[in-house]
Amino acid sequence: MMHCHRAALAAILFCCLTGCFAPPVVKKPAPTVVAKKPGPADDLLKAYSPDDYKKYVEEVMAHLHMDKHFKSEWEKFKNSTHKAGDLASQLEFVDHSVRTRLDEIKRKEVDRLNALEKMLEAKKAAAGNPMREAEVPIHPDVFNMDQETIKKAHLDHENPHSFESSDLEKLIRQVVSDMHRVDEAKQEQYKQYEMMKEHLRLRKLHKINDTKAREVAEKEYQEEKKKHKQHEKIHHPGSSEQLRDAWADEDHMDKDSFNPKTFFLLHDVNGDGHLDVNEIEALFLKELEKAYNRTNDTTVNALEKQHEMERMRQEVLDKVDTNKDMMISWDEFERWTKNPDFKKDDDWKTSEEDDAPPYKDDEFKQFEDDYDREHPDDDEDPTMVSVMQTVDTAHDDMIHDAQLDYYGTRLATCSSDKTIRVFDVRNRGQSLLCTLARHEGPVWQVAWSHPDGNWETSKIPNAHTIGVNAVSWAPATQPSSLLCPPVASSAADDAAGGRGSAPTARRLVSGGCDGQVRVWRLEPDGAQWSRESTLEGHSDWVRDVAWAPNLGLSRDMIASCGQDCRVIIWTRRDEDTSWSSVTLPPFQDVLWHVSWSVTGNLLAVSSGDNKVSLWKESLDGQWICLNAPANSEEQ
Repeated sequence: MMHCHRAALAAILFCCLTGCFAPPVVKKPAPTVVAKKPGPADDLLKAYSPDDYKKYVEEVMAHLHMDKHFKSEWEKFKNSTHKAGDLASQLEFVDHSVRTRLDEIKRKEVDRLNALEKMLEAKKAAAGNPMREAEVPIHPDVFNMDQETIKKAHLDHENPHSFESSDLEKLIRQVVSDMHRVDEAKQEQYKQYEMMKEHLRLRKLHKINDTKAREVAEKEYQEEKKKHKQHEKIHHPGSSEQLRDAWADEDHMDKDSFNPKTFFLLHDVNGDGHLDVNEIEALFLKELEKAYNRTNDTTVNALEKQHEMERMRQEVLDKVDTNKDMMISWDEFERWTKNPDFKKDDDWKTSEEDDAPPYKDDEFKQFEDDYDREHPDDDEDPTMVSVMQTVDTAHDDMIHDAQLDYYGTRLATCSSDKTIRVFDVRNRGQSLLCTLARHEGPVWQVAWSHPDGNWETSKIPNAHTIGVNAVSWAPATQPSSLLCPPVASSAADDAAGGRGSAPTARRLVSGGCDGQVRVWRLEPDGAQWSRESTLEGHSDWVRDVAWAPNLGLSRDMIASCGQDCRVIIWTRRDEDTSWSSVTLPPFQDVLWHVSWSVTGNLLAVSSGDNKVSLWKESLDGQWICLNAPANSEEQ
C-alpha cells in the first residue's frame, strides 16, 4: 500500500522535482525563450534529464493535463487530504482518446525497458571479455546501468498493454522515492567532501617537518574557523524574524506590516498554491549571505553554501510540512504562523560552525584507508587534474583536432600538414596505425563513425565550393531505437524481403565556408558518396556542425553554427521527409562550436566572447536557454 500522502503529492511532478537538481528560484529576468508557452512538465525536464524514465513521466503528465476532467480534479485535490491513490483513481473518467494515447506511451516505455534488459544480459555475457564487449551493438551508456535502474517501479510491469490507475500511483510513489534518495545522495556527497577536506589538511600538516611551522599552520587553520563564525546573527529558518527580514529585504515591504497571506502569495512564484522546495530555499538567500560572503571570508565554498541551504529547507519542512509531501500549502503555512514556536528565533549555526564533523571517526578512518589503498604513490593534490597520457604525434605543423574513437582505444589527429594520423593508445602506450595523406590543404576536423566495419578510404571531391570547416557522422542507430542495426541481412530475412534487417545508410553532415550545411549519403555499393540534402540558412561561414545522438529520439536532428552569430537546428522525421529548421535567438559574437549531450536532448554552444550556453527543446517545440551564459574564465 502506498503511504497516505494527499493528492497534492502528485504536484511534485510539476514543481518539487526541480529541487532535486535545479538551482533555487531567484527573482530575475526569465531565460531566453522563443515564443515560450510553459508546459506542465517543463520543471520536470530540468530536474530529471539524467533519469531513464524522464521522457515517460513528461509525456504521461502532459497528456493527463489535456483532459479537462482530470485537470479539474487535480485542482480540487491539491488542497484536500485525500490519498494520491484517490487522484489516480480519477483516471477512469479521463477521455478515451487520452487513455488510448497513455496506453501507447506505456507500451513504448515497456518496449524500451525490455530492450534495455536485453542489453544488460548482453553486457553480463560479455563481461571480462574485451573482444566480446567491443562487439555488443549497444550504446555505451547501457554499460553503466543495472537491473534496478532498468526495472524502476514507475509502472505496473504485470500489465504491459494499458495505462491504469496503478501506473499513475506507482509513478507518483517512484518520484517521491527518488526525491528522498537524491537528498540522501547529496548528504553523502557533502560527507565525502568534508572527509576529503580534512584528509588534505592532515596530509599537508604531515609533510611539514618543522615543529614550529606545523604549529603556525595549525594556528592559521583555527583562525580561519574562527573567522567563519564571525558574522551577523543568522535567524532560525522559518521563524518570524527570518520571514520578516525576507519580507523587508526581498519583497521591499515594511517589516512591521508583515502579512502571512501576502507573503505566501509573493513567494508562490508559480502560483500553484504551494511553496515547493525551490521556493522555500529562495527564502534563505539573504540569510545565507551573512555566513557565505567572499568579501568577509575567502574560504567560502559553493558546495558548503548549497548544503546549508538544503539544511534550512529541511528544517522548515520538518516543522511546517505536516503531511510530508515536501511542499507547504497555505493551510500549513497559516497554521505555522499561529504556532507559538513561530516566534522563537534560536541562533542558527552552520555546519562549518559545528565542532562535530558530519562523519564518524570510523567512517573517516575507512575513508583514509580506502584512499591510501587506491593512491599508494599519490603525492599530488587529488583535487587537481593530472596528465594521464602524452602522445607524440610527429605532425609537422599545428594540430587542429584530436578525437578518441567509440571505445577510447584509438586516437585520430589532424593538422595543417595536410595529414590525419591514427594511433593505438591502449594501456597508456602509443603506436602509429596509419597516416592518411590524401588532403590537399589543412585538415581542420576529424570525426569517428560507429565501428561496424573495416578500414576504407573514400573521398568527396569539392564537398563545398570554398572549404570544409566541420564534419559530423550520423548516429549508427535509427531514431527511437536503442539497438544498432545489423550490418548485413540474413538469408532468411533476404528471402522475406529483408524486413527489419537492412543496414542503415551511412551518412555524414558537413559545414563549409560557402555558408551551407550539406548531408551526404554513402551509396549501397560503398564506393561513392552522394549529396542527399543542401541546407541553406547561414549567411557566412559555417564553423561547426553536430548530428545529435538519436537514442530515444523520434527524428534526426543537426545543429550548425557559424560566423553569422547564428545557431540553426535542422530536423526531419524520417528519410522521406524534408529538413525543417529553427533558428535560436541571435548571439552577440561569432559561434565556434556546437555539441550535443549523449542523449541528444541538450545542446551546448560556445561563442567568441568566452561564453557557453545550454539549450533544450520544450514540449511545444521551442528552444530554451537553460543558463545565463557564464564566462569561461570564471568557471
